[in-house]
Amino acid sequence: MNKDKLVMSVTISITTLILVCVIFIQFRTVNETNNAQIETMREDELEQAAIEWKEKYEETYEKLEETNNKLKEYQNKIQSNDESKDIIENELDNAKKTYGLTDITGDGIIVTLKDLGEQLYTFDDILELINELKVAGAKAISVNGERVVNNTDIIDIGSKYIVINKEKISSPYIIKAIGDSTHLKSALTIKNGYYDLKKKGNYDIDIQEKTNIKIEKYSKEVNVKYIENI
Repeated sequence: MNKDKLVMSVTISITTLILVCVIFIQFRTVNETNNAQIETMREDELEQAAIEWKEKYEETYEKLEETNNKLKEYQNKIQSNDESKDIIENELDNAKKTYGLTDITGDGIIVTLKDLGEQLYTFDDILELINELKVAGAKAISVNGERVVNNTDIIDIGSKYIVINKEKISSPYIIKAIGDSTHLKSALTIKNGYYDLKKKGNYDIDIQEKTNIKIEKYSKEVNVKYIENI
């Protein structure tokens, strides 16, 4: 229980206790008023006493209604706070997933690209494949263990190396993508699609549908300018 809920609960308990004590004292006073005292009262005194007790009853009833209303208000606030907390937590969870700040496991595909003779994969080839997977609905992508997020840079530094997330990697390039495996694979293997064109160019490429693929979280510092766009 957080601090706000604790304060609300204590307030409600104290208010209810005071109300019960007031009602108990008033009813006890009525019971202790014996018949002899009532008999000795004049008619006008009895009428005045009845009016006073009616007022006390109405006052007590009003306090009871007020307490019930406050109780409902507290309950609504607590419920509202819980709903707000759930919304915030969901937004935070979505933001973490968007920026790859959590590990993710699921079904998908693994694409393996290997340099073969003069058929070398460049950063353009890797970038094109990543974009194809994103368009096909990939929820998470990694290249040789490097999580691809919105601010991932892919840089060509030579014929055999590229840089992803400031890490130098080389062939074989193992691209993991989590999402609907059938849809992801179909997007790459359609006629004149990515796989078809690479095969026609004698490139070494392999696509496998897999279950329980694990893609680790983005390990570098997330730039604040990207977080502000969440």
